[in-house]
This record gives sequence, structure tokens and C-alpha cells, in this order.
Amino acid sequence: MVRSLFRCTRVLLALASTVATFTGARPAFAQQATRGRFGIGLVAGPVQFDMSGTGTTAFGALRADQELTSWLVLEQSLGVLRPDEQTQSRRTYVMPELQLQTQATFGRVRPYLGLGVGVLHSVSGGSRNYAVASGSVGARTAVAPTLDLRTELRVTAQAATLAQWTLGLARRF
Repeated sequence: MVRSLFRCTRVLLALASTVATFTGARPAFAQQATRGRFGIGLVAGPVQFDMSGTGTTAFGALRADQELTSWLVLEQSLGVLRPDEQTQSRRTYVMPELQLQTQATFGRVRPYLGLGVGVLHSVSGGSRNYAVASGSVGARTAVAPTLDLRTELRVTAQAATLAQWTLGLARRF
């Protein structure tokens, strides 16, 4: 299980490095088109969990962000995961979340740090809810005038601890 997580992490990092290398050699999109303040996209990847048991499972989320200023971003997220907990029934969780992120701009790359709150709510397999606080570190890389590649590590804590390693695409408008 740990090996598969490291393998996924290496693949995500290799893909992000490759994209950054090939996109970094071209002129910045800011010279060609204005970057949109809004983005909506999908991310996916492995998530390590410590709930009623520990392990790694798949995670996916729909994320929408709005740049409030050049350095401040408000992000809304709706994620889903199905961990293998030590219970009689297997639960599926949805996770609505709100994050405030601060970002810098280095050409096409916008690294960011974020803090947020959310709820981990079971929608099948029995009722269970967790309030969670989250922290994130990631980057949005413009691969086209209206398309961003997103790489991120997001950690949530409280009664449920999750480490989400995600990669995804977002459309800017």
C-alpha cells in the first residue's frame, strides 16, 4: 500500500515536472491573452486516511476558484472518497470544503498555500460526519490561455485525518 502511494506520487511529480519544463520554454500567456479570474476543474489522486482504520484509497473533487486579488484566492471544493474502514459497512463520503489561498506568480506557475474548513459527510453505509480543518500547498500552471494544470497536497485534520495527493485540470474564464 505504501509502495503504491510512493509510485503514484512519483508519477504525479514526474508529470508536473515534464509539463513545467515544456511550458516554461515558451513566452508567457500574459503576452498573448488575459488570464481569467475564475476557474473550475477536476482533480484526482490517492488519499491516505486515518479514520476508523488506516489506508490509501482513490479521491476525486470538483474545485472552483476565484482570484479575489492577484495574490488571494477563494476556492470551493466538493470531494468524494470511499475508504476501507474497520466497520461492518463500507461508507462513501462527500466533502464540501472552503479554502482561502495565497498565491505568487512566476510566469505561468502560481504556487499557493491555503487554509480552510469543511465537513466529511457519509452518504452511504451509515451516518457519520466529521468537521475538518485543512491546509494545502500546490501550484496552478497555465498550459494554455484558458487551461491550468493543478498539482496539490491537501491535509485535513480533526477526528479524520486525510492526505490528498492530487493532479487535475481547470478551465479559466
